[in-house]
Amino acid sequence: MNRIIIVEDDAVVGLVYRTGLMKEGFEVEVAVDGEAGLARIQQICPAAVLLDLMIPKLAGLEVLKRLRATPELSKIPVMVFTNAYVPALVEEAMKAGATKVFNKAVTTPHIVVQCLKDAGCIGAAN
Repeated sequence: MNRIIIVEDDAVVGLVYRTGLMKEGFEVEVAVDGEAGLARIQQICPAAVLLDLMIPKLAGLEVLKRLRATPELSKIPVMVFTNAYVPALVEEAMKAGATKVFNKAVTTPHIVVQCLKDAGCIGAAN
C-alpha cells in the first residue's frame, strides 16, 4: 500500500486531505509540526509527502531541505501546499526540491493524487 505523510498543523485541512487520500486507497498519516513530520518520514520512508510551508517547530522549507540533503530520503516526492501562495516562497520551495507546489485554497486531494500518478511518483493505489 502506498503511504503518504501529511505535515500540516491545521487539523481541519489535515483531516480533509487524509480522508480524501484514504478514499483513493492510500495509507495516510498526519504530523502536526515539522519536527514530528521529519521524524516520521525518516522512520517509514513514505511514497510521498504533502508538506505545508507554514508549520510550527520546524518550517516546511527546512523540512524539505533536510529531506533533499538525506540520500535515502532525497527522491521522495514532496508536494508542497500552502495558503501563503507568494511567488518568492513558491520559487524558494521549487529551488529546495519540491516536486510540485499547490495553493491549498484551490487544490483537492484528488488533484494531488492525480498529480502523483501523472508524474509517475506512485502507482495506482487500487
